[in-house]
Amino acid sequence: MNEVAARAVPGWRGRVAWERLRPAGWSVFDQCCVSALNFVSSWLLARSLPTAQFGTFALAYTGLMLVTGLQNAVIAQPHNVLAASWKDSRYTTFTTRLWGAQLLISLAGAALLAIAAAIANLIAHAHRFDIVFLLALVMVPWMAQEFVRRVLYTRAAARDAAFNDLLCFGGQLAGVLILVNSPVPGALTAKAALVVIGVASLLASIVGLVRLAGRGELQWGWGGFAGVWGAWREAWGFGRWLLAQNIVTWFGVNGNIWVVGALLGTHAVGVYRAVIHPVNMINPVRQAAYAFLPSRAALALQAGGEEGLRRWVRVLFPVLLLPLLPLAVLLLGAPHWVLTLFFGDKYSGPGLPALLAIAALAQFIAFARFPMEVALLAARATKVLFLISLLPVLLLLVVGVPLVSNLGVTGVAISSLVITAALFLVTAFVYRRWLGTSVAHAGGVR
Repeated sequence: MNEVAARAVPGWRGRVAWERLRPAGWSVFDQCCVSALNFVSSWLLARSLPTAQFGTFALAYTGLMLVTGLQNAVIAQPHNVLAASWKDSRYTTFTTRLWGAQLLISLAGAALLAIAAAIANLIAHAHRFDIVFLLALVMVPWMAQEFVRRVLYTRAAARDAAFNDLLCFGGQLAGVLILVNSPVPGALTAKAALVVIGVASLLASIVGLVRLAGRGELQWGWGGFAGVWGAWREAWGFGRWLLAQNIVTWFGVNGNIWVVGALLGTHAVGVYRAVIHPVNMINPVRQAAYAFLPSRAALALQAGGEEGLRRWVRVLFPVLLLPLLPLAVLLLGAPHWVLTLFFGDKYSGPGLPALLAIAALAQFIAFARFPMEVALLAARATKVLFLISLLPVLLLLVVGVPLVSNLGVTGVAISSLVITAALFLVTAFVYRRWLGTSVAHAGGVR
């Protein structure tokens, strides 16, 4: 029933509002479940793995985050934005061809990574880089599952995305629980945890691809792949600057961890990632926003132009930030209590509560920047976003490395705070200039 016909039905306003809000509700439910499952899995690994092993796993996981960032730039976000308003036949053709492009890219990347790991092992005369070989195997199903969930979000099929994510991340948690409670000595290792991620992602990606085909949004058979190059060129035209931006952003976000690994070793990486893990309680709202909002911003721009996009951003600021206020008070006001609750005495050393509080503040500032970033993305200011993303890399080299060298893991949190604050200010300035509005009107920030 369209909205005009619905006006004749009692209570039509409530029903229309429910239909519009229901995808967002499922999106929040999805990300709450995914974040909870992923949060518990990582918490179990941080508690149960030796600190150095957890550091190794954390470094490998940043590799998966890198390929996700690359995929989001040239596959997921072009699909979310370009295909959001397309009709059925054009949408299905583009989705199928983009899936073919992703599959070829992921297989080629996995092959190159596996070859690099094999060569590194030969040079080292040891199996020191087996974790990289496993990473190559895991990245293909990992990217496939991410493709499924992001495509489902393009048409606001958040319920289907939620079920697929529950299968994937619920499977990961089940595998971690089996490893943690295994009677076999040495069953729980960084490599075994990575294998669990790969198996769960493979199962969920198969189920998700079948579901997309059942919805008529994906075609089976080689015929649907005939125009892969054309779809890739269209996605590349949109996402090439996003690709560069996401690579640079990855270095800006995860470069600190690699600096710690290079200067202080995997044990220090394990300490840092475990201590800041409670900050990931922000993830339900953050990941729901990242998955759901880019396509909504594109539709807001299409429906109301720049003024409509500005109104959308004004509404978005309090909706995103107010739910996080209790968590901010907890992490900033009682970090020692939080660490004791999560890890007992394992990570209760001097300076670690301050590290958690600083890292939490940095993450809240970073999240407050997102409404302006997604508005610029919808306005196709991808080159500008790339130029902004160069700032964290520069600050990492100028500020981050000296801080880590002198302050250890605490220096990582301080450099992250400096970087996120600078990014917020620069993004606010660009948003104000690009969309012709005062940021003060878009959220009370001057």
